[in-house]
Amino acid sequence: MKPILAAATVLAALTAVPLTSSPAAAGEPTCRGQSATHVGTLGEDLTTSPGADVVVTNGARRVETRDGDDVICVTRDAPHRVTVVPGAGDDLVDSTRYDGWGLRTYLGVLHETGSSGDDTYVGGDAPDRVLVFSGTAEDHKVVSGEGDEDVLKIGSPYAGTVAADLGPGTDDYFANGLHAGVDVEGGPGRDFLLTDCPGCTSAGFDLGTGAVTVDGAAAGTAAGFQSLSLFRRRLEELTVVGDAGFNSVTAVACTADVRGNGGGDVLVVHPAGSAVCATPSAAIRGGRGNDLLRGTPGDDLLVGGPGTDSAYGEAGVDVCEAERRRGCEG
Repeated sequence: MKPILAAATVLAALTAVPLTSSPAAAGEPTCRGQSATHVGTLGEDLTTSPGADVVVTNGARRVETRDGDDVICVTRDAPHRVTVVPGAGDDLVDSTRYDGWGLRTYLGVLHETGSSGDDTYVGGDAPDRVLVFSGTAEDHKVVSGEGDEDVLKIGSPYAGTVAADLGPGTDDYFANGLHAGVDVEGGPGRDFLLTDCPGCTSAGFDLGTGAVTVDGAAAGTAAGFQSLSLFRRRLEELTVVGDAGFNSVTAVACTADVRGNGGGDVLVVHPAGSAVCATPSAAIRGGRGNDLLRGTPGDDLLVGGPGTDSAYGEAGVDVCEAERRRGCEG
């Protein structure tokens, strides 16, 4: 899915949420225009009954809803971490009225089996932390972030699809569930993509188009991310293509082909574990801009390109083209 389509999917989902209760009367606690069936208490836990609920958290410390299609509004700043755990069902969590710094929402709990539902998360100006750890291939999650320092983490047990737009600001995407149908847009600002790519033998990331491949097959998209950190000690082959601006790439692989393209890039490749790779090597090209390139202990090719570049060859017989060179034999 192209980034603009991912954002459109998020918008469409946010405007198509069904009502689950009658409209609110004046003075009643409400969530998205509906009368609350459950209202939390500051600092206390709240657990709802089975069935469709409308919840106003009101500063509750931990909120868990049971089975049913629930609508949850996270409200009121609280001097403690707030945790929201929707149950099975197609749930909507709205944090646009929350002004704190410790909100975590689990759209699928670790070690749970079965469907976690088709859930939607609507973030506000405060930092959002959304975690998706379980669910079947039929599940779908929609995540929208509007504040700075949002975090989205998708665990490898989750088998469903995701359409996410993290919005403006500096955001983190922990992508441990890389597969087709997981499409994440970083949004404006400097955004970080981090993964250990569990089970991968080879992986490819195009930071310009957002395309991700795992073992030669399409594995979703991650668009609008300027920094990539990949720590897979058993990754045999890695390919990374940067965008036209600044990129920071730190990766572990046996063999790597990393191209920074434009901008002043920082491109670093560490060797995979010795059980996978006896002779690591990397071809790293910075492209335009003032780049910093650091290779593996094996035989590397480090080419800075136009600009004032620095190349660090480490051990091995390294060929370097840069204005500043260290550990380079050719």
